[in-house]
Amino acid sequence: MTEAADESEMLSIVEALLAKRQVALAHCQAAEWSAKSLDRADAGWRLQRVCFEKSPFVQQFHDGLEVFQMQGVGGGYAMRTRLPIGKHELILKESPAIDWIGTNVRDPKWVQAYLAGKLPQCQEQAARLEGLHPRTEEEAIQLANLRVEWLGNEKQASCSLPAPVQELVTASENPGAVAAVFGRLQVNSHSDGIHVTTAFMNHSCVPNCENRSKQRQMVYTTRDIAAGEELCIAYLSTGNLANLLGCRPRRNEVFRDSWGIQCACERCRAEMDQVRDFAFEKKITDLQSDLQVAEDDDFAPLARRLLQQELVPFDGLRWKQDLADIMLHFVLELRLHIDTIPSKPEDLLLCITAVVEAHDRKVVSLGESGKLNPWWTTLNRLVGRYEEGHGPLPTHMQDGVDSIKRMSRDCARDFLFQAFA
Repeated sequence: MTEAADESEMLSIVEALLAKRQVALAHCQAAEWSAKSLDRADAGWRLQRVCFEKSPFVQQFHDGLEVFQMQGVGGGYAMRTRLPIGKHELILKESPAIDWIGTNVRDPKWVQAYLAGKLPQCQEQAARLEGLHPRTEEEAIQLANLRVEWLGNEKQASCSLPAPVQELVTASENPGAVAAVFGRLQVNSHSDGIHVTTAFMNHSCVPNCENRSKQRQMVYTTRDIAAGEELCIAYLSTGNLANLLGCRPRRNEVFRDSWGIQCACERCRAEMDQVRDFAFEKKITDLQSDLQVAEDDDFAPLARRLLQQELVPFDGLRWKQDLADIMLHFVLELRLHIDTIPSKPEDLLLCITAVVEAHDRKVVSLGESGKLNPWWTTLNRLVGRYEEGHGPLPTHMQDGVDSIKRMSRDCARDFLFQAFA
């Protein structure tokens, strides 16, 4: 990076990069300059504000946001807030800087077009990726050839490059530079392209933010966040919560396969000694089959025994409780769909209580998150079944349901779902 003696010189460098739409590199250079001295902290924050304000891709941002360089080996980057932020606040709204996505680099025809310079604005779009991970050619080449352990066996990582593409990269004029572009596409893209500012938000298995839009990045907080706190989202697919809420070895197996590194979030650091319990996972799978086919009169007693740990112990481990919760919710969704939910009031109340308590446990990990929308929908349908057949819920249960309805409405204010009317 170009050395700058003072803030004004650094501002000129940042603005020159922004004029070329190299937003990620502008964030990085401002953060690196700021990290060289504690005296530059406030100036660094001002420079970051310029990056947000003048980015052609950012439509809205919270005043406290700051990209910063993390201390320690590697000197990676992250995003934090310098100001307190309440939950359910929109903190970043961003359009993609380029429309290339990770699947492009797995297509030899697309790769050949890129290498031949035949893609629209090819060099300009590639330059917009500078500053994102992987940041060095060495890291990119390692990622391109990465192999990982998967269920006890070694395999080619999902974030690596397929053999035909690797051959094209190796035969190119500058394999390291090409691998860097492709690696950045692999690990930073969303379905609509790459959002170069949102990309500085690291993953956490206990995130405090999430995207609530399918058309662009609209990042909302899911918890109250203190000044100085890092802002993190969950990279792991929320379509399968078991991958995000499972034991550390399972989470990191998926994470390393998808992003080429181990997760080092607060939860993972606290659970370093965890081991994967395949026997427990199989038992949960077997119980899922039993619950799916159980007769109406047998379903509630079997579910009750599961929740009371008579069928399989959770050993005081959060991830085991979470997997049992996720499995039971899946079964309830299925039985609602095929209309085999038990109709007795006591059985329906058991199902409603199970969903409310499981939901509250998930909030501990995810915050007040839109990822829980399927749980809200299931709860709404169960409550509807009870009220149709047996009248209003008991008062002691209504309070818990009302609390979840409020959370659903808070998450839905600016999003595309509404579980409760």
